[in-house]
Amino acid sequence: MKKKSLPEKSVLLLVGLALCAFVRVPAASATENPSPQQIIFQYSGVIPATSTGNISTNFPTPFTGTSLTDQSTRSGGFQASYSYQFNKWTGADVGYGQFRVTQSYSSDSGSSSVQSNLRQGTTDIVFHVPELLARIHPYAVVGVGALRFMPTENANNIDGAASETRSAFIYGGGADIDISKRVGIRADYRGFKFKAPDFELPELTTNMQTRISEPSIGVYFRFSKVSFDRKGKSGN
Repeated sequence: MKKKSLPEKSVLLLVGLALCAFVRVPAASATENPSPQQIIFQYSGVIPATSTGNISTNFPTPFTGTSLTDQSTRSGGFQASYSYQFNKWTGADVGYGQFRVTQSYSSDSGSSSVQSNLRQGTTDIVFHVPELLARIHPYAVVGVGALRFMPTENANNIDGAASETRSAFIYGGGADIDISKRVGIRADYRGFKFKAPDFELPELTTNMQTRISEPSIGVYFRFSKVSFDRKGKSGN
């Protein structure tokens, strides 16, 4: 039997969590009162980790039979997301972001690089923490995403680099801070775990898992505001 990969397990976990969240939504809340909806705009920093793996001896120089290190530049960019809260405890959001990064590959035999536009799509289950302060709403997230690496026309890019997509497991948390009933500030951190990109070039393949850390700050706009009592029922 084929063993499920981490992204596949993550998708199954999310589906199960989403079904549980919908089941727990009280009937009165679902039919009589709208759940909070938000659009969020954020500036995010991209802080990549370094991965190292071995290259097969079947491929030519500069990396033949050596240990290859993949290190990406730090970057920043903007992202937007939409969130929907099912009840007092759970919600979900979907997001899109775009950044520009440069992957640098090096070994004892040589080095090369690929500059690319990084586009990310995310789907997260949000776990809301019971509020300790009236205007601060902490949360934790777990989700899955797709990272699309698209080489630019940079003259320093290695020949043959092609666009590719990596699936990612997402984890993190943060807090929404109300400025008013409709507007607030969001600060959060999300980590992405995925297979290191190789731009479909065997000589750039490390076959290693890597990660990206994304701290971010931004503003949110709320479409509706309802409150949930201790039993999860909503009211105006």
